[in-house]
Amino acid sequence: MSASLFERIRFQRMAATIERCHCKPHLMRYSVGHHTHDVVTLLIQCWRESHDGELPRAELLVAAHVHDHPELVVGDIPSPVKDLLGGKLDAVETNVELWLGCHSILTEEEALYLVAADRFELWLWCYEEMSRGNQDVRDWAEAYLIAWQTKPLPWPFMDLIDEVAAAGGVPHVTRNILNEAGGLNLDQA
Repeated sequence: MSASLFERIRFQRMAATIERCHCKPHLMRYSVGHHTHDVVTLLIQCWRESHDGELPRAELLVAAHVHDHPELVVGDIPSPVKDLLGGKLDAVETNVELWLGCHSILTEEEALYLVAADRFELWLWCYEEMSRGNQDVRDWAEAYLIAWQTKPLPWPFMDLIDEVAAAGGVPHVTRNILNEAGGLNLDQA
């Protein structure tokens, strides 16, 4: 199962183009690459929040980066269908990770954070779609909120739910946030 560097890179670049949530009408393009970026972002920020500023281990970030790459082989299968299959796709996912040289062994806490980031990112996407007028994803967003009442996510994710609600959804980044992140104080210039 050895692949050349070029084959592995080409596979990963193609995996990033797979369209997510094809079974729901959506307004904006939503690819595995977009989702993966956002999952890694959530992992970094939520892990840091709950671990005194410590960054997650590289193994967790690699696992997050490749977690949906098997969709290039099997397609985007919705979580409820995967749950019904009871782990029957695990061998395919592991084979893809091994073929890429990116199989990671995670701690129980890391695995929990990866699943939380994966599902939370989809929830955020639903809210972005709803803010653009797409009500076809409301049932998914509401189903996650109901599920998280009985089986809560790690606390940084749960706190984010409250922030999203307080903001009235997922608003665009404001000028103040851009200025602060860039270390700029343009209002006083």
